[in-house]
Amino acid sequence: MTHPRYWPKDLLMGALMALGGDRSSEFDVVLLYHSVGSDVPWAVPTKTFRCQLELVKSRFEVVTLGEMRRRPVSSSSSQRKRRLSITFDDGALDNYTQALPALEEAGLKATFFIVSGCLGGTYKASYYETSTMDQAEVKEISARGHEIGSHSVSHPHLTQIPRRDVLAELSGSKKHLEDLVGEPVTSFCYPFGDCNPEVLHCVEEAGFSCATGIHEGLCPVNGVNWLMLPRADINASVGMLQFRAKVSLALERYERLRGRRNSRRESIFSAQAPSAERP
Repeated sequence: MTHPRYWPKDLLMGALMALGGDRSSEFDVVLLYHSVGSDVPWAVPTKTFRCQLELVKSRFEVVTLGEMRRRPVSSSSSQRKRRLSITFDDGALDNYTQALPALEEAGLKATFFIVSGCLGGTYKASYYETSTMDQAEVKEISARGHEIGSHSVSHPHLTQIPRRDVLAELSGSKKHLEDLVGEPVTSFCYPFGDCNPEVLHCVEEAGFSCATGIHEGLCPVNGVNWLMLPRADINASVGMLQFRAKVSLALERYERLRGRRNSRRESIFSAQAPSAERP
């Protein structure tokens, strides 16, 4: 019989979700989106996004990433409603035209990580490009109660540039966005998920209190590294069964089965930033 780790992802995560468990209250969830309702390769269809919002609204306390950081939970409880943050990377225009109306209709708030140097222009990835929100649109999102976070000035690989340039990317974006929205910008997202201990320390030095990577996983209530938060990646290939699994303990079980837990990378980050740990 084929080992479960080689089963199709939907089937495997569905099976892991069926195992249930009573430890889900020990984990919060951060969702990672890029685009909604556009022709970007990984864009989530708008109808699917609305269904996902209805599901999380019924099962979670939905908060921005900054709110999650500011209101830490001292201990887990089986009676506690799990918290979930919805985050968007890159600042694509469809975040404003498609995602924002759906969020407003559902009465939910999200965190938008903005590449400040791309405002009102085009974000270019390796195999696609997309129009980005302009300053007025980002300002409106903030005025509606959503969180604006930094995704650097120009979206570089931070581990491949000098430290002074890393600090310029972080501080420059932070100041630009704070001046724009008139609010502190305390959340950061590593471009490409690219980080090492030195970059992590620069993020802390620049004044960010939490930061997200792109490695998949849930956020433990106790002992989470606030400067290297895992997320659940939601893209066009994620059906509703897999979505339900990704916001459950099935995601942690899947990552362990695939051998992606307790990696050297994660152990380095957890050891390098004790001040970023939840009290």
